[in-house]
Formats: sequence, C-alpha cells, structure tokens
Amino acid sequence: CALPISGKDGHDANVVAVRQHGTADISLARLDRAITDIKPLRLGRSKPHVGDPVRLTGFGLTSANGSQLPTRLRTGEFRVSSVGGLEIGMTGTAPHEDTSPCPHDSGGPYFSEAANGTATVVGVVSHGPDCPHSGPDMAARVDAVASWILSVVGSDLAKPSPPSARPSPSAASAAAAPPPSSPPQRSRSRVLVPVAVVLAALVVAVVARRKRPGGTHERRRRQ
Repeated sequence: CALPISGKDGHDANVVAVRQHGTADISLARLDRAITDIKPLRLGRSKPHVGDPVRLTGFGLTSANGSQLPTRLRTGEFRVSSVGGLEIGMTGTAPHEDTSPCPHDSGGPYFSEAANGTATVVGVVSHGPDCPHSGPDMAARVDAVASWILSVVGSDLAKPSPPSARPSPSAASAAAAPPPSSPPQRSRSRVLVPVAVVLAALVVAVVARRKRPGGTHERRRRQ
C-alpha cells in the first residue's frame, strides 16, 4: 500500500479535542472539520479470536532509533495471538516475521479485510517492545469499548429533526418562559466528531494513550 505524503489526495485536519477512555488505552479525537468523502472503517463489535488475520497501515518509523519518517504509507500483515479483556496481542507475519509497529505508530488501526472489501477495525496500536521484533505487540480492543465510542459520538449520528412551523409571537414567548418551579436548563454541546469521521481518519482520530506517539512499521518496503 503506497500513498505519498506529498500527494494531493487526502485531507489535513487539526485535532481540537480529545476524550480518553477511563480504563482502556484508547482515545477519541475531534477534528476541526468533518471529512465525508472517505469511506470509514467499520467499528468492530464482536470479540476477535486467536489466529484471526489483520492488517496494519501507517507512516511510523522503520526502527526504534530512526529519525526519518517514511514518505509513503506502509503496511504489514499480522495475526491475533492473544485476547484479553481490554487488549489483544498482535504478531507480525508478512512481509517478514519481525514486521512490527514502531514509534509514531501509536493509535494505528489493525483491521480485518472481508472478501467483499469491507474493512473492520479490531484494535489500535498500544505498546510493545522496541522494533523491529518478532512476537506480539499489544493493541487496545475496539469491540470492548464500542458502546463507549457510540455513546460519545452518538449525538453526531442522529438525523436532524425537520424544521417545525414558526410559532406565533405569543406562543414563542410562552415557550421561552419556564414555569416558576422549573430549574434553569443547561445546554449540552457535542464533544467529538461523527463516528464516520473518527474511523475514516483513525490513525489520527483514535489514538493510544501511552508509549508510541502514532502509522505502521514495515522493516522493508513492499514492492
């Protein structure tokens, strides 16, 4: 998979707010604008199984001590090697057995690929040994926090209500004045982007909390 950073495809967006899950190593980030022309990854809702194949993509470094970020999107193949309550182990299988995430890979999406082309994110890069290495890295389980994700961004997914008929001045005044015993009402503002935006830009929008600052390690570039 190759996408030059200097290309004209894609979008630049800034993160303006972050919501951290209370116990899982995963966050949601709000972008400063909606991105609607990129098909999002589906949100994993079922528990993964040991042996499931997944793919990881991103722009991370290619070694633990590297300093030059790659200019092309890189990809590697992995398999689920363990399943815990909030984390899953991911072990690299291709193009090399030491394919592994590196610095700047934190929050990168591990996703499954169905025969019909549907991609479903099952985890995001969390922590692991220095790269490259064989054996597992740990990822945050997306299905374990899917209900939390939807609870945070659910209001952004709601369809807008159709406009109602404009009330008369007297009706509007009556509606605007709360009864004497009513407590003052507080407005609630949405905190995060729609889930479609979160998942379409998952490398940016779903980020891990600890070790690695954010893409995918592939020790050698695939031809």
